Amino acid sequence: MEDNPKEKSLEFDELLTKHVGEFGKKQQILSLLLTLSCMTSGLHMFAIMFTGGTPTHWCSVDSPALDNCTVEQRKSLTIPTEIKDGEVVYQQCKMYNVKNSSDWQALAVEYCQNGNEDNVSTVLQGFGTSSCSSWEYDTSFFLDTIVIDVSIF
Repeated sequence: MEDNPKEKSLEFDELLTKHVGEFGKKQQILSLLLTLSCMTSGLHMFAIMFTGGTPTHWCSVDSPALDNCTVEQRKSLTIPTEIKDGEVVYQQCKMYNVKNSSDWQALAVEYCQNGNEDNVSTVLQGFGTSSCSSWEYDTSFFLDTIVIDVSIF
């Protein structure tokens, strides 16, 4: 005679209920608390997506000649460009060696106040490049992240 699997499961259920007990109030509370803790730990895992984001960044050049410039004008006067994936982009870790250059300061004032782009790229290429010591960040998407606070670059 073959055993019926339904009968075996009933026997197991009865055995479990007899030795362990019913799924009562304590088990319901415990299950609820465990479920809540799992849900909050999931949120914790996703937090790094927002707090650890790396915004677009470029070298910061502190100069009074740039006071009246827009962000795009400052970048075009201080940051060399490169071609990446067929697109012209600003380099993130290089800048022109323009510190204390009277030629560059005159160029910056003329460019930012009057929008005169004549000879800008030609003059800038004569300065050469150097590594950054501080950065500016695009805060249009990420206002504040670990990368910005610690200045990881």
